[in-house]
Amino acid sequence: MELVDSLKQILYEATPPPNGGKLIVIPELIRDTGSESIVQTLMVENNAYKAIVIKKMDAFFNQTEVEVTKDTDGKSRTAYYDICANITYCLYNMGTIGKDTEITSCEFFTKRNVVSGLFAAGPDIVGKKKDAFKIVRKNALSYLSQETFWK
Repeated sequence: MELVDSLKQILYEATPPPNGGKLIVIPELIRDTGSESIVQTLMVENNAYKAIVIKKMDAFFNQTEVEVTKDTDGKSRTAYYDICANITYCLYNMGTIGKDTEITSCEFFTKRNVVSGLFAAGPDIVGKKKDAFKIVRKNALSYLSQETFWK
């Protein structure tokens, strides 16, 4: 939930008001049927021209490769991990149906020696919260930089 709260704040602060109107970030994840009318109602209540709904958010580590090298003791294995954020946003304009956009942002995070690439345990996302916040921010700014967002 901390990541979702941070994401909402990033979106709000990084987005200038559209066409002199107001932009709102819906405060909760809305997944159920009828969400179109809920969002439109919230937009009217808040006098908002656009709304961003965060439909899905996941921050995780992805093992990208296992490198096997031979040395004097036999074989050694090094696993490589990226930190990733996968977020589905839905942008609403007043009076229009929302458009979903899924953004995945990843960047190299670490490598570590492992006994077996198949059973390698990656870093803990909760323990690396500071890094998770950074990749979520990168994802949000990538979403906001899309040309279609501003139309």
